Amino acid sequence: MIRMDYSHVLLILVSVYMVAVGCLLMSAGRYCSLALLFSKPRVTRYFVRFKARIERGMGAALIALGGRLLWAR
Repeated sequence: MIRMDYSHVLLILVSVYMVAVGCLLMSAGRYCSLALLFSKPRVTRYFVRFKARIERGMGAALIALGGRLLWAR
């Protein structure tokens, strides 16, 4: 009878777990840093003043990406 070695399965599971925890920590760090950044009155005033321009720019970028996907088909 052949004895199976499952030690590589544990290594894969631990690796997947570490990647998931790393992604969670990076995401949490990103959102916490944005919250801290936008809690500053100077940054908030700047964002409110240029909010329409920023949103128009992001909208144009999303339309351009959508058009690129549409033409790629």
